[in-house]
Amino acid sequence: MADIDGASRDDIEAFASELVGDTVDQIRGAHIDDGERTPPGLTPRTNFFSGALAPEEEDTKIDKEIQSRRSPSTLGLIGRVTTADGGDTITLSIRLSFSLYYRVIPTPAEVDQLGEDTPTVYRKYVLREPGDDDADFGVGTTVSFDANAEHTGILSEASDKAERELNRKIRAATKEHIESAPDLLDSDGGSVKNFVSSNDDLADDNYLEKLSDVPVGGDPEYAPTPKMGVTVRLLEGLDETTATADKPGSAVVRVDVTNKSDEEPDFGDLDLATYETQLELRGEDGTEFQSMSFEDVPEGFRYDSSVPGQGHNCTAVWTADQTGIKSETVPVHKQAYFGHRQYSGEAAPRFDTLATDPLPVLRAVRQKLKQYKKDDWQDRLDEAKATATNPSSNQTVETIKSDIERFEREIERFDRGVSLLEEDQMARELFKQVNRVFLRKVRKGDPWDENVELEYPGWRPFQVVFIVSLLPDIVHEERDFDPKAHDRDKADLLYFPTGGGKTEAYLALLAFTALFDRRRGKEFGLSAMMRFPLRLLSLQQFQRVVEILVHADEVRKEEGYGGEPLSAGFFTGNTENSLGNLLKSEFNGWYPSYPQNERTLEENREKLREFKKRWNQEDGHDLEQVSREDYRAVEKCPLCGSDVDLVFSTTTDRVEHHCSSASCRREKLHVHVTDIDLYRAVPTIVVGTQDKLAALGYNYRFRTLAGYITHRCPEHGYTHQGDECMMSRFCGRDKQDFETEFGDLEQVDVHDPVPTLCLQDELHLVNEDLGTFESHYYAAFEKHLEWAAEKQETDYYEPKKIAATATIEESNNQVKHLYGGKETIRFPAPGPDYRESAYTTTDEDKVQRHYVGVVPWNRSQINSIIRLLEMHQRRIQDWLADPEKSLQEFDFEELSDPETFENLLNHYYTLVTYVISKFEGGRVYKSAETQVNDNLTDDEYNPVQKFDMQGNTDPDAMADMLNRFEQVGEEGGTTYEDIEGLITATSSISHGVDIDALGYMVFFNAPPRMSEYIQASSRVGRKHPGIVLDVFDPLGERDRSHYHYFHKYHEYLDRLVEPVAINRWAKFSVERTFPGIFMSLLYIRYFDELSEHLGYFKNKAHPRMARKAEQAGVIDQDQIIEDLIEIYGEDWETGQCPFADRIEELVQVSFNNIQSGTEEDIEGCLAGRVMLSLRDVDDPIDIKPSYKHEDAFEAVGVDIR
Repeated sequence: MADIDGASRDDIEAFASELVGDTVDQIRGAHIDDGERTPPGLTPRTNFFSGALAPEEEDTKIDKEIQSRRSPSTLGLIGRVTTADGGDTITLSIRLSFSLYYRVIPTPAEVDQLGEDTPTVYRKYVLREPGDDDADFGVGTTVSFDANAEHTGILSEASDKAERELNRKIRAATKEHIESAPDLLDSDGGSVKNFVSSNDDLADDNYLEKLSDVPVGGDPEYAPTPKMGVTVRLLEGLDETTATADKPGSAVVRVDVTNKSDEEPDFGDLDLATYETQLELRGEDGTEFQSMSFEDVPEGFRYDSSVPGQGHNCTAVWTADQTGIKSETVPVHKQAYFGHRQYSGEAAPRFDTLATDPLPVLRAVRQKLKQYKKDDWQDRLDEAKATATNPSSNQTVETIKSDIERFEREIERFDRGVSLLEEDQMARELFKQVNRVFLRKVRKGDPWDENVELEYPGWRPFQVVFIVSLLPDIVHEERDFDPKAHDRDKADLLYFPTGGGKTEAYLALLAFTALFDRRRGKEFGLSAMMRFPLRLLSLQQFQRVVEILVHADEVRKEEGYGGEPLSAGFFTGNTENSLGNLLKSEFNGWYPSYPQNERTLEENREKLREFKKRWNQEDGHDLEQVSREDYRAVEKCPLCGSDVDLVFSTTTDRVEHHCSSASCRREKLHVHVTDIDLYRAVPTIVVGTQDKLAALGYNYRFRTLAGYITHRCPEHGYTHQGDECMMSRFCGRDKQDFETEFGDLEQVDVHDPVPTLCLQDELHLVNEDLGTFESHYYAAFEKHLEWAAEKQETDYYEPKKIAATATIEESNNQVKHLYGGKETIRFPAPGPDYRESAYTTTDEDKVQRHYVGVVPWNRSQINSIIRLLEMHQRRIQDWLADPEKSLQEFDFEELSDPETFENLLNHYYTLVTYVISKFEGGRVYKSAETQVNDNLTDDEYNPVQKFDMQGNTDPDAMADMLNRFEQVGEEGGTTYEDIEGLITATSSISHGVDIDALGYMVFFNAPPRMSEYIQASSRVGRKHPGIVLDVFDPLGERDRSHYHYFHKYHEYLDRLVEPVAINRWAKFSVERTFPGIFMSLLYIRYFDELSEHLGYFKNKAHPRMARKAEQAGVIDQDQIIEDLIEIYGEDWETGQCPFADRIEELVQVSFNNIQSGTEEDIEGCLAGRVMLSLRDVDDPIDIKPSYKHEDAFEAVGVDIR
């Protein structure tokens, strides 16, 4: 299959524009020319569902679903005008254009086309001024009225004049063009006979007989001649108090047109709807239209809040000459292409150059930044100063100065990083090694072959600046830094659009940190923790982490760094969290008992050996209950690209990932995917979901991740207690009373128990309850790390916190609540223009995405989406049927190869439908099967294959789908025959679905948050122009607002993001998090003391043990209170812990329960339930709906049938 890159960007944009234009035309009826007949059986009223006005209906109380299918009857525009020389008279030119469809006699060919059915055929008429066939579309009139403020409201005289004149012209035009049509149906059917008898080629008795039953419409005198109502309003009269010498006072006017036709009983015969309706207003005799203001756009010198006007059932846009405004019923916004600046010459940050001699490159990049400040920023400041004449413009000058200072600090941080690399040989060598890692990663083929092609040659400018800027924060603990020379104690936020390269930037920092730790003598333990709000995100990013770590570990070996191999742990909880549970699942409930003697230990080991045979399929054995794929984290070897095998080892007693190629440099990938494996391996980097941090409150083995590591078992890994291996049910090393000598656990010294980095991706999703609980649990995790360092008598340096997101607002507030008042450094600093910076630029001549606004009429949203799906499939399949012939329909500049064109079609084959709820997704999914596929197969098209993407979609199915889409267009990869034509998706698609082969998306309602809309719509248009259709709810207030201001909303999408809702001090949040954090003190901080005095302390310790511990002075109620207050922290504004009093009360209640001893375990004594997940919000309750409440449940997306 030819690569899509064989087509130029201009050719691909031309194709996408054609696809958009064709879609818009079909839903409006614009694809049918004036005087052209409709295909037999096509009824305009049920096929053209945008841009039409139906006859006004009486307003009655009806069901919302039915009301949403009613057609709008009114179209209106609101605009601001000024008058000639500040006079009192406003003069408006009102122009109305639309198309009509009237029934005509079908031809013999049309009759034959539908077989037994008698066809309904219409002809289209485009309204023009009567008597002038060459006139522009539409009819017009002019009205004048007094603009004084006391005359606001409906202007009856102007309204009547405009209505009278427009209807006169409409009647004259329809009489001239429709009533005179020779094949127009007559009320008594006479015209059928007359028409046939006057055309010899139609004189066929069978034809005439078949037409005898054709239902005919109204008399030609009443052939579709809609009656239009016009209402002219003065909303705001001239306000002379706002007038200035160069800006006269303005008024606000509104003009509405309404289809007031009397609907015939059987509208199938007479269609009085107006199609492709457009209203246009212009000023006459000195009246001029001025822009209005859209208040949702933020204030500032980068933003333009002006809009042409406001629409009703439409969007208001400027006329081509910018002198008037007109309605747009299907707005199309072309989002300008957002790209990276290209640093060339000596400043080009190529991997190969940076891996050998980085300093000249980095110095040149530094100069680029300084030059940008001098040229772009200084020019903007000078311009602002020159025009500063009032308080508002003076404030603009101060804002620009502040932004320049922010950019200067960004340059200063980068300069600190460059200075570090100049002065510190270790840091410089590590930086070169990281670039060597990425150079090998991007080679297409053997990573060590310097002659192979590269996927991409180097860093984007923002990436290399971000990476170098943070190096001083990472190596801070190994150098005597001036406190001002690093920002270790601040949180860095990498804020960049989706698909821009954020992941690669922080992967480089992870690789640097991992190699840095080995270089400085940290031979094992946690170097970094990465956390994601969603499992799909963590899985995809985990695979990328593994790829980088495998290459980094090869460099580690080459450089002779000691210690454990660099490893990665997948901490999501989707697998059995212990080996015992895995065996229990496979062996029908058998669970290994704790060995009291060697016989029991051998029984357990024998079961492991049997399990190994099944897992590894030895001697004809195979698994019976467990699925291997549940434990797969990596598909392909990062070094050679071969398949990865899952192997169970009875040496390490775990599932291992092995490269299947015997010639590969690496046999085993150091990957850990179960909780117990993470606890005993303590991987270099742990990648997990947000909610798994709750484990610190219910699993004492979490101690190793919190820095408490004392011993190591050569077979099974690390442990936090010297007398017990983590795999004690299968290990004899900790059994001192056994006759056989198994060897002892090895004591280890921890170089540094604290990870250097804690990275939070998709920060904007850590909100509401999840964000609040995260702020408490992360504070506990970090405090335990500090206590671990204190206990081991090592210096404590808090982890460097890095967050990343593509959509956020008020990030400083969110970071403060998440991390206890931390200051945020947001990167990159914005440039002097919107969507411009020292690293990025916008190309107005290129299109990133086409956004199309659709408000359906006369049909529901679901039926409109199904219609769009069917239209799209027919069109794409027609082109795919003969790519060579189809290619001739386009006037491409370079694209001439049919295979390349077919590959292009593959990228736009799938329609993604975004739905707000699973219920809506189910409706689309079912309708695609029962309606679309039936229609397609009836006409000999291929049926649409479907995929349903939700939060609970099977991970294996999701991985398979993503893999197939990722291979579209690759050599020997997949085509449209291998992928689905429809994906129904909830918000689960918004993050982590990073594939280039999605180009077409439809939204079923606007998402509740702008950030969600941005994230979801960015799944298309990642590499090639994307197409996004918003099918709005005609009754939804939010949807209507987005539709009426469609262009301005999409011009400033990322600036309209709502602030993240998060409150660290939410009143009742401590009630939910207290039990788990209390238990974490017992499981982590005081575990050794408790175990020493009690002999045994595990997850379900009895209250009597706690009583004994308290009596022995091992745990102290006051100390627990002090620890908890220290964890929850102080309000950064008051310096006090808002929860202090409540913490004391909860601890007292818990200790009272422990003293009474009425519960079976300590957890049961606590004032609340330990959270098993940070998403564990409410106590579960049973809901049993009755069928009489079915409507209520369906309204919230629950199908109870």
